[in-house]
Amino acid sequence: MKNIKDFILEQSNDNIQSIIHKLEGDEDMIINTDFGVRTEEKITKLAKHAGYEDVITWWRTDKMEPKDLAPMASNKGNLIPSWAKTIIDNQNKKYLLIFVFDKNNDKLMDALMPIYLKHELMGKKVKNMTCCLAITDNVNVSKPILSRAGGERSI
Repeated sequence: MKNIKDFILEQSNDNIQSIIHKLEGDEDMIINTDFGVRTEEKITKLAKHAGYEDVITWWRTDKMEPKDLAPMASNKGNLIPSWAKTIIDNQNKKYLLIFVFDKNNDKLMDALMPIYLKHELMGKKVKNMTCCLAITDNVNVSKPILSRAGGERSI
């Protein structure tokens, strides 16, 4: 008799299976989607099933500037966002951090790299966080970032 996980994997498309495997392996990823509430719900369910404590989504990257990420990527500044403090203080729990991009913003993408590539929050390396970039078709991601994420997946 098949368990529920095997049944779900057989019924899912290849991209969903790839996302499940990335989540289970704590691997960063890039998904190509028109990210909305339904997509967030799907990813949250997949993440919870893979043992993640919480999913933290940054929806409004189109309104962000690189300076908005600076305190999160370094130890500069006195304010620690509550979600970052939660990740730092709970090293025994896993968190999925999603940044949603629907427009090209190279400067913001560059500012995000210490968080995405090095897993640094507030100047501290964290091992309990997986990053996901949710992009639309009109967002270009550099080849090194795509390579590190194993390419992009659709959902």
